[in-house]
Amino acid sequence: MKENILNLFKILINKKPVGVPTELLETANKKYQYFLDNDVSDSEIEKELVEFGKKIWPYLQAEQEFVDKYGKEKHKDLFLEKLKPELRKKWEEFTEQGGDIHDFRKGDDFEKKFNADENYEIEQAIINTKQEILQFIEKLAKTEKSEEYFSIVEEYKEREEKILKKLEELRQLKERGDKWDDEIEDLIHFFEKGFAELEEKPTLEKVQAKIDWYEGQINSGNA
Repeated sequence: MKENILNLFKILINKKPVGVPTELLETANKKYQYFLDNDVSDSEIEKELVEFGKKIWPYLQAEQEFVDKYGKEKHKDLFLEKLKPELRKKWEEFTEQGGDIHDFRKGDDFEKKFNADENYEIEQAIINTKQEILQFIEKLAKTEKSEEYFSIVEEYKEREEKILKKLEELRQLKERGDKWDDEIEDLIHFFEKGFAELEEKPTLEKVQAKIDWYEGQINSGNA
């Protein structure tokens, strides 16, 4: 549905990772508004979403690396300080028994231990903590760790370029037989959607594995 794909487009625009050129976001917002106001197909919107995803992907990956490297150590303290003392004690008991903030709804232990009001307070604390971590990361990436951050962005730009070249290599296999044409094209589309976070994160290794598999089929005469 148009509404669903537009929501995904807006979510990606609103992520605004550090360093993304302002003009790129402005262009994406104009396209989003055009799609909102006009009768366009889901496939047309998705095509633009994927292209935007390719442009923003290196920044998203760099930001996530910074969150993993510099944000996780602050996460626990920021989260706990947002809970009332009594709830904080219950939460610490929960984690001591194996509960994990990153997967706290696994099983039914959480529902058994916390009531609806506590559940709401925990969810709000998690949301607010995530926002504070992103603000912290943004400041870090713009100041003392700026050189490191943009070096990571460049690394992911290079990685993305290699993945896209491999996808072209995968597409060229269609010239060696028509049996796998539709399947290969669907697979390429699947990998490309990963840049827009519509599918799993694309990697060079995953694309190469598919190239190797289809080459094996074609070379064996199964084409």
